[in-house]
Amino acid sequence: MRKKSEVSYTVSHVRQLASHAMQDVAQLYRQPFVNRRGRTVDNNKVLFTELIAEELLQENIAATLGRVPSIQRGDYRVDTHTGVIERDSNRKEEIFAKKVFNDAKQGLLLGELGQVLDYQIPLKRTHSPLDVSIMPEPFP
Repeated sequence: MRKKSEVSYTVSHVRQLASHAMQDVAQLYRQPFVNRRGRTVDNNKVLFTELIAEELLQENIAATLGRVPSIQRGDYRVDTHTGVIERDSNRKEEIFAKKVFNDAKQGLLLGELGQVLDYQIPLKRTHSPLDVSIMPEPFP
C-alpha cells in the first residue's frame, strides 16, 4: 500500500516530466524522477526507466547532449587510482568501473564508446555542494 505522501506516476506524467527535463539537458540528472524506481500506476504498469529511456531517445538525446558544456582538464589520471577492488565492497558500479579500467589497461578496446581514462572522473569543476533544483508540480 502506498503512503499518502507518495506521488503516483502515470505513463503520461512520466513522459511529460522527461520532455520537460530535456529543455535543460545539463540539469537532466538532477531531476528527482530520473532516479525513481518502480512502475506506473496505469493498467499497463510500465517501468519508469523504460519510459524515460524511450522519451530521451525520441527527443534525440545524443544530439542534445552535444549542447552541454564540457569541462576541460589537463590530466584525468589520479595516482591513487590503482584499480584494486576491495573484497568487502558492495559498491557494484564502482567494482564494474574498476574491472573495465583494469581491462583497458590490459588492452581492451571499446570502439565507439571511447577510451577508459579512469574509473572515477569528477563531473564538476569543483567539489562544492550540489545546487538543489525544484521539481515541477505534478501534471494532472
